[in-house]
Formats: sequence, C-alpha cells, structure tokens
Amino acid sequence: MSKFKITYPKYLNPEQRFLRLMYVAVCASAKPAGKQLKWIVTGNAAILGLLIANIGTVSTAMYPGNLRWGIIILVVSLLIGIVSLALAVAVTSSVEVVDALYNELESNSSEVMLDSVTTPPEQMNEQMYAAFVGPLKWFMRRSVNRKKGDLLGGEKESVRWLCWFVYAAAIQNVLAAIGIIILAWGIK
Repeated sequence: MSKFKITYPKYLNPEQRFLRLMYVAVCASAKPAGKQLKWIVTGNAAILGLLIANIGTVSTAMYPGNLRWGIIILVVSLLIGIVSLALAVAVTSSVEVVDALYNELESNSSEVMLDSVTTPPEQMNEQMYAAFVGPLKWFMRRSVNRKKGDLLGGEKESVRWLCWFVYAAAIQNVLAAIGIIILAWGIK
C-alpha cells in the first residue's frame, strides 16, 4: 500500500474516511496480484508457444484429443489472463486518478478555480464524457451518473473492478491448471 498515499477530502465524515481507507487498501492488492498474474500468463504463453512450435514432435508423444483440448483450454486461459491484467491496471489506475483528483481539489488554487466556475453541474457532467465515442461514451456517461451524490463513488467503482479482476484471475488459474493436467494425462 506504500504506492497509495491516502488523501481525505475535508468534506468526508469519519465513517467515509474509514471506508475510503478500506477501499483504497483493498484496491492496493491489485498491483502485486497483477504482477503475479503476469508471471502466470507469461508461463501459460510459453507453454503454448513450445507446444505449437513443436506440434509435430509433440503430437507423436500425446493422444490427439488431449493435445487439442489442452491447447484450446490454455488459449482460453491466456485470453482470460490478458483481460485480468487489464482489469488490474484499471483498478490501480483508477485509485491513483481519484487520489490525484482529491489532491488537486484540496489545493488552494483549486478552491479559487471552483469558486469561479459558472457552468451548471449537469452541463459539467455532460462535458466530462462528451469527448468519448461509441461504447466508451456510454460507459463513461453511466459511470459519471452513477457517482452523483456518492462521495465515495470512485472508490466503490474501483472495488467493483477489483472483484471482476479477482474472479477473472481465478478462472484463468483454474483453466491453466486444467489445461496442463489434460496435457499431462495425454502423454502416451
């Protein structure tokens, strides 16, 4: 958790400060877990690369069904692992962005800037996602609108992404193990 410097905006009450601490602390686990997953995915890719590069030799030493299903399951595991890694980056980045935003909003220059804003909040919300296109615009609009009135909305969103990361990483690990077991059982 040393990477995350916890910033507490003035407007958070003690319960919200505690929740923010817990959310950020839990989300901090995404970085080391992502590094571990990166090694697992790299090993998975290396096994696939060796199998495919030596498919002629390997196919004579293994039963065809086991080789085929082992490779298919390892490929699916690899794809899920790649998605998991992206989720780990999203969690880590979102916490860092929210912290940077809090640091900026708590500065003296920010108070002067915010006091001079004349645009209505609804219009500011629209401007936050106006630059995005396609499905990402829909996602950003939903994200901005969901957090209205929730002072810890960004942290809660990070925890949701962390949950998806954990689920995807667990599925990836199980599939990789199953693929390797299938390959091992297929040795003649």
